Amino acid sequence: MGLQDLTIIIPTAGRRWSELERCLDSIWDQVDLPYAVTVVHNHERPIPKVIQDHEVGHLRVEGPIYRGFNAGVRSAPTKWVMLLGDDDRLPHDTWLKGIARYLRPGAPWNYVYHLVIPVERKGEVRRGTLPSFQGRESELPGAILAHGRGLVSHSGAAYLKSLHRTVGPYPEHLRSQGDTWWMCKAALKGALKVKAYQGDGPIVGADDSERVSGVKDERARTFKLIERMVKRAGRT
Repeated sequence: MGLQDLTIIIPTAGRRWSELERCLDSIWDQVDLPYAVTVVHNHERPIPKVIQDHEVGHLRVEGPIYRGFNAGVRSAPTKWVMLLGDDDRLPHDTWLKGIARYLRPGAPWNYVYHLVIPVERKGEVRRGTLPSFQGRESELPGAILAHGRGLVSHSGAAYLKSLHRTVGPYPEHLRSQGDTWWMCKAALKGALKVKAYQGDGPIVGADDSERVSGVKDERARTFKLIERMVKRAGRT
């Protein structure tokens, strides 16, 4: 089935529509397209025509950002879902094609992500996911804690929607890195079956650490919660 069984979900909260437009452009530039793209937003202003013309689904959800994540996953009409940051951009036109071959019925994994070396530059983050992690799910939370708190990203990973029935929803009380918290919970419950493949280019996104007030504090708070969760599970 590949990309025809994939929905890309883009939660956005208070960001300029122009940034979301660049994200959508990077999707529509792909040589192979997903079955559906859904934008989850809390904007009261009308959606600009240039974004409506992208033929995406729209959900308006009031409240915290991870409530939008959860609403987007629930609404997905496909078995596989991918969350993409509203400021993220796919790096080239065959990026989705690279992940498509792993989204097949009966696969022994339920979570697919690309291995790239993360690089930070001024004003942006090349989003990578744990180049030293080779798919031993029980070690994932410890690897996340050891690797680098600002560079671990759930964005661009594809996973089976059914994981939410096993793991539960994203934590709506958190403001940052709630998706990372969710990944760790899934790993500690033994629910995560990872397929890591060698990516040929990292997702590029804006670096919010200075532009958005309190982001660093919220990240630190989330990682303290992850540390406690790992300790309770006896994985440290």
